[in-house]
Amino acid sequence: MSLLWKHFTNISSGVAQSNIAFGNIIRKTTASLKYHLSVKHPEKYQPTTSINDESNSDSESEAESGPSTQKRVNKRARLTIPRKEYYSRNDLVEEQILTNSILQNPKSEAITMSLVKMIAVDMLPLSFVEGPGLLQFLHTVCPDYTVPSRTVIRDRLQGLYDAVRNKLLLTLNKFPHVAITTDGWSSRSNCSFVTITVHGVDEQWNLCSFTLDTLEMLENHTATNTYNYLVKALNNWNLYEKVIAVVHDNARYIVAAIRDNWKSNDDIEMSVRCSCHSLQCSVETALKECHLKDCLQKVSAIVGHFKHSNKATTALENAQKKINLPIHRLISHSPTRWNSAYEMVERLVEQRDAVESVLLDKEITTTEKMKNYY
Repeated sequence: MSLLWKHFTNISSGVAQSNIAFGNIIRKTTASLKYHLSVKHPEKYQPTTSINDESNSDSESEAESGPSTQKRVNKRARLTIPRKEYYSRNDLVEEQILTNSILQNPKSEAITMSLVKMIAVDMLPLSFVEGPGLLQFLHTVCPDYTVPSRTVIRDRLQGLYDAVRNKLLLTLNKFPHVAITTDGWSSRSNCSFVTITVHGVDEQWNLCSFTLDTLEMLENHTATNTYNYLVKALNNWNLYEKVIAVVHDNARYIVAAIRDNWKSNDDIEMSVRCSCHSLQCSVETALKECHLKDCLQKVSAIVGHFKHSNKATTALENAQKKINLPIHRLISHSPTRWNSAYEMVERLVEQRDAVESVLLDKEITTTEKMKNYY
């Protein structure tokens, strides 16, 4: 039985009464009892007491064990946070109590905040804190540190986000006017997002840029839906009335969203099309010209041969070493990737001798395939 119970009386299931200040009713858990003693009666609280210490009735066995047992008893108990898949309200209260105890140690606090910042900067999942590799590393560099659960880390991340957001709001409030850039994109899992970046000039005439939001867009990319997403995000930052320009690409839905919905001054054109994207659209149109199109198709076929054949790729690397060419892979052309056509042709010219030696090797490239390349 825990030594804590000499300060409390068991009243009923789940409830205990303090023997020091009669009338105080405490929920009967070891964590809540320890917390009550440490806060209300610090003179009675013994932080070196382990929850598994035996009562005075076992004093004889402790005496027989000698000084080594007493040393183990006086060793500071190591606080651990319970790891559970599902958390009830009572579990969260207990975990918060234990967390507060852990954070009383400045070194543990510094390690926890450093861990939280690493997760935020490197965009790691919350499950990272429960990974065996991290636990082994922390046990090596700091054996006394107990990694908080993902619930605690999530709360600290929210606190870090709130602090950064409040600091950014103070900065944005100093800008009389701002411009934003926005674009829609899709992730590898085919989820649609809209990202908003704000630009302003501070009092020292320094250009400042901040990424405000990356919002998942579940609705269709229509002009009305896009406009509503932008307005909602900007209102959350108190910036809607300050926007004097919106830079975007040439997609029809975003052009219509800004042109037809956004209210602007007559002297200022709110919609500003990205000049780089406009130039890229011109280049893509030119590449559709008949002779250029046929040439690019042949170059793409050659690159595809090496991309889809491990044997050809290995032979190309061997040829590069033999001819003393840079060990570079061939580049594929993608219409949505700017300058990819130019980079594909440039790389093929660089590796021309090595590519020809592989294509002329009949053990690697068949005659039927050669007809498609020449």
